[in-house]
Amino acid sequence: MADSPTTLIVNGSAGSGRALRLARSVAERLRAAEVPVAVVPTANADEASGIARRHADSGSGAILVCGGDGTVHHVCNAIAGSDTALGIIPAGRANDLARALGLPRRTDRLAALYAPFLTGEREPLVMDLGRARDRLFCTVAAFGVDSAISGRALERGGRAAGRIGYLWGAIAELARYRPEWARLSGDFGAREVNVLLCATANTRVYGGWYRIAPDASPHDGLFHVCVIREMSRIRALRMLPRVMTGTHVADAHVELLVTRELRIETREPSPLFADGEPLGDAPVTLTVEPAALRILAGPQASGV
Repeated sequence: MADSPTTLIVNGSAGSGRALRLARSVAERLRAAEVPVAVVPTANADEASGIARRHADSGSGAILVCGGDGTVHHVCNAIAGSDTALGIIPAGRANDLARALGLPRRTDRLAALYAPFLTGEREPLVMDLGRARDRLFCTVAAFGVDSAISGRALERGGRAAGRIGYLWGAIAELARYRPEWARLSGDFGAREVNVLLCATANTRVYGGWYRIAPDASPHDGLFHVCVIREMSRIRALRMLPRVMTGTHVADAHVELLVTRELRIETREPSPLFADGEPLGDAPVTLTVEPAALRILAGPQASGV
């Protein structure tokens, strides 16, 4: 893989230039290990996707991307199903997929992890992705109050994203959100519920620290669906700290479902978000795409 420079895609303006500094630091450490790297700043997600897709079409062995879950989401959609493997340099507010893969944050450790992959000494792992119509997602697809929280963050240009932003958004939206009826069907049968939140998890954690589906793994070919039914606002607010630790699953208002496919039917169009990005509206069918993405990660990549 090291015969020609490995492309490192980075959003040049992300984090007031922080992502670019991280990318350059990892690149310098890889070059010191005699692994050539070309840092390619991009202006937006479309440009990043285009570069990634061209690499996948050319049969490139691997690319690196420095950014948050949204950037990773778009690059994964561009290279999924190809022979091109992805290495992530986490530079976002939540970094949910990087956490699920057990990736280090320090640039020296990231370079040490990726070097043997890029020289061909190690083979990439594979991970599952989720699909909603023509879009793929890496972590958790959710509708209900979570979509209101994610929509709030998107309207603010991502400034309300990340751990603290998600927490404040949850408090604000729980105070006014009205649960909606939904019919959920899959390998488990069918449920008709008034949904506060329905999170279809490929990985365990989202929002930076919410262990929404403690048993989810991107390597088991299954969705782990956390359904939180309608409850009082006070009770919902009290549940928030328990979601951070994963102990919410014992609550009578919470049900965990395991399925390879989830059909979500609602009376009115209901928005879904995944990886911090809009995923279209329900009604929709979500399906697991097993082993759809080649990934540069260690053996601890089972979902945090």
